[in-house]
Amino acid sequence: MNFYAARQPILDKNKKLFAYELLFRDSIDNVFPDIDGDEATSKMIEASQFNMGISEFTGNKPAFINFTLETLKQGYPEMLEPDEVVVEILETIKPGKQLLAYCKDLHKKGYTLALDDYEHQSVWAHFYPYIKIIKIDIQLSGLDEIREVLKATKDYPHIKMLAEKVETYEEYDQMFQLGFDYFQGYFFAKPEMIKTKNLSPSQMAMA
Repeated sequence: MNFYAARQPILDKNKKLFAYELLFRDSIDNVFPDIDGDEATSKMIEASQFNMGISEFTGNKPAFINFTLETLKQGYPEMLEPDEVVVEILETIKPGKQLLAYCKDLHKKGYTLALDDYEHQSVWAHFYPYIKIIKIDIQLSGLDEIREVLKATKDYPHIKMLAEKVETYEEYDQMFQLGFDYFQGYFFAKPEMIKTKNLSPSQMAMA
């Protein structure tokens, strides 16, 4: 059997490759399958452990991987080394004490944390000391909302801003002028499919 994934590059201000976002796929079709986030994350991490290794997916660049609250609870991020992964906290997770505890623990252990598809709420300020990257879907967030986020995070210079779903040069330039640090979207590249063989049970036992 084969394991499928897609990767999409994330570029810095100089349009140099900074990282890849890894996206789970269950076939050669480059679309997200009809499974829940817990299963998608667990299969992605397990494949990186037992098949290729995360560096083979990303060419030794950091891998942005989505994590649900359940996969954080089960310790899936710690199956990867801190310099291999950016732990993306899915936008479906509500801010709360349990999530904050996981963020503090992962931050203490050296992991890079990112808030995915961020929509500003004042409660997230409790998380800012432990967050290094905030991803904003610029197709969903208006300029006023984006400026509100930039204002809210200005006292946290360690937080970098990532504009995702950048589809035109004009959008890239606008976000660049606003001070964004990283960029992702179809303007630069669509997700690229990766395929590898799943290990057999006997091979996994030897791994």
